[in-house]
Amino acid sequence: MGKIEKFTLPIEPLHQSPRKVWVYLPDSYATSKKKYPVLYMFDGHNLFYNKTATYGKCWGIKKYLDKQKLDIVIIGQDCNHIGDERLDEYCPFTAEKDFHRYSNSILWSDYWKVVYRNTFTILSKALSHSYRS
Repeated sequence: MGKIEKFTLPIEPLHQSPRKVWVYLPDSYATSKKKYPVLYMFDGHNLFYNKTATYGKCWGIKKYLDKQKLDIVIIGQDCNHIGDERLDEYCPFTAEKDFHRYSNSILWSDYWKVVYRNTFTILSKALSHSYRS
């Protein structure tokens, strides 16, 4: 059975920082010296456990990987849990009241800049010291 580890990561300038990061390590990880491929996912709280999933039902990633015995590391960052800001971060448009007019979302632009420039860099540095990827 794979192992789930959690830690927090500062991701300023986003509104909700730090954010929780979930890491799935395959069963072979503890006894192997090899490097593993890494899959980055979003909504980390929804990936592995029903008790932490937003609507009480997780995506079943741990169960699937354990069953398939896949040697892969999964890294999932929590989304923004403040109001509807998750939608503002993930979507390039902000829906107006009537959902017929759209405008560019500043949060979306900021979020993806942070993810690309900061989060992956910080995670890579942290992982190189803690995990073999």
